[in-house]
Amino acid sequence: MIPPRFRRRLTSIGEYEIIRDTPQDPNRSEDVAITMLEGADHCELTTPYYSRRHQAAIPTDPETRLLVTRDAIDVSFQRYKDGHREELNALDPASIRLTECQFASVVTDDKLKFELPTASSTEPTRHVEKREPDSSERGSVTDTTAIFFSETDAAVQFGRDLFAALWADSDPIGPYIERHFPELWE
Repeated sequence: MIPPRFRRRLTSIGEYEIIRDTPQDPNRSEDVAITMLEGADHCELTTPYYSRRHQAAIPTDPETRLLVTRDAIDVSFQRYKDGHREELNALDPASIRLTECQFASVVTDDKLKFELPTASSTEPTRHVEKREPDSSERGSVTDTTAIFFSETDAAVQFGRDLFAALWADSDPIGPYIERHFPELWE
């Protein structure tokens, strides 16, 4: 989860909102996250899952940096190999590195968003299924039904500091792709 030194800092974030999905609005938290990405010039994003909606909303800017898990890369590359995506790297010129994380976060110039797995979940399950989802799953791509959202300066600084620490411990994506997807390595 979140490293202990950062968990201790959560209380200093100040005002925040918990945005929850409801039966009447089952995609509310995802819609807020997408709107946040679409309104940003660049961002720092951490994610353990692949989401086509999120990928389409990520700002393609040289200042955008992404930390993704190997599972997210695997799903993304498989979708490309299966013909579900036209481009392999639609996020160029953003920088992408590999991390191990169980949470998703987005930091922009003025906002911080966190998604944590539900208490009953040890692994995030957000990804695009190959099968047609049933009506209870359609549009909801994770078992997370709430996000933590803040627009305070302290929250943004917290998000930047956390991202910087994770980035420093991350791995380059190239060797992983070369090893696991050699036919796609250029």
